[in-house]
Amino acid sequence: MPNNIFYGCKLKQITYPKNLTTIGYGSFYRTIFTNTDIILPDTITKINEYAFSASNITSLSGTGVTEVTGPFLTNITNLITIDFPNLKIIHFGTAEKFSSSTVFYNIPNLKSINFQNLEYIELNKKGKYNYQQEPNILYSKCPNLEEIVLPKLNSNIRINTTNNTKLKKLILGNKINSIYALKNTSNDKSTITDI
Repeated sequence: MPNNIFYGCKLKQITYPKNLTTIGYGSFYRTIFTNTDIILPDTITKINEYAFSASNITSLSGTGVTEVTGPFLTNITNLITIDFPNLKIIHFGTAEKFSSSTVFYNIPNLKSINFQNLEYIELNKKGKYNYQQEPNILYSKCPNLEEIVLPKLNSNIRINTTNNTKLKKLILGNKINSIYALKNTSNDKSTITDI
C-alpha cells in the first residue's frame, strides 16, 4: 500500500487487495474510520512507520503481521487494544528524522498489548535520544495500560511505568535485563511478573 495514501481521509469501508503484503508509511495517518475495530487480512505481514498514527481506531489486530517499523503507533486517543500474535520483530526507520526510540507514544486509553511471539526489538541507531548501546522504550504516555504480553522477547527493552499506575500484568522473555520504574514488584526477572 503506498505511503500516505489515505492521509486525513474519512473511510466508511475498505477492501484490501488480495495480494497486499505491506501497509506503507503513514498510509492511514489521521484517517477517520467508520468501523474503528481494524482487523487486517492474513496477507499483510508488514506495517511501516506511523501507518495508523493520529487516527480514530479503537483496536488493531492481524494474525499475518510479522514485522513492524517504528515509531509504530503514536497519538491515537481511542486505541484500547493491540493484538499481533505472530509479530516477530520491531525495527526503526533509518531516516535521520526519526528522533523517537519509543514503539508506542501518547495512546492514553491503551489497555492491552499482545505480541506473544515477538522476539526482537531493534535499536534505533538514528534517533537523537538513543544510541547503539541503549535499549528502546516500549511505550510512553500510555497511562491506562493494564497488560503487556511479550513472553518470547530476547532483546533488551526499557519498560517505563513511571506515569502508569494501572499496570496489572507484565509477561516478558527471561533475557530482559533493562527494566526500570516498575512499582510494587521485586527485582526477580521471571517470565511472568504480576504487579
